[in-house]
Amino acid sequence: MYDNHIQQECFLVTDAAALGNNQPHHLYLARKGDKPVAAALETTAPDGYSGAIQMLVGADFQGKVLGVRVVEHHETPGLGDKIELRISDWINSFNGKVVHGATTRTLR
Repeated sequence: MYDNHIQQECFLVTDAAALGNNQPHHLYLARKGDKPVAAALETTAPDGYSGAIQMLVGADFQGKVLGVRVVEHHETPGLGDKIELRISDWINSFNGKVVHGATTRTLR
């Protein structure tokens, strides 16, 4: 899908409404040739039951979610920890969903 070294195309972005807080988040840009084709973005769900949930979300430039992974959380074992892939495949249900518009943030 891409042929660049995405770790060398890393940008710091800040948008509290979209990313969950005012802290800078890393955005990694994937390119095929010179054309941007996808991005991986760190984001925060600030309202987890036991605190903020840190995630990495990949999406292409048509708005299709390529994958979501939780990288840090403090959810209660047996209840909220089903967001971990090793416990449940629920997190994979976002794969293939499409984000509609920058302001609506709805998925289909």
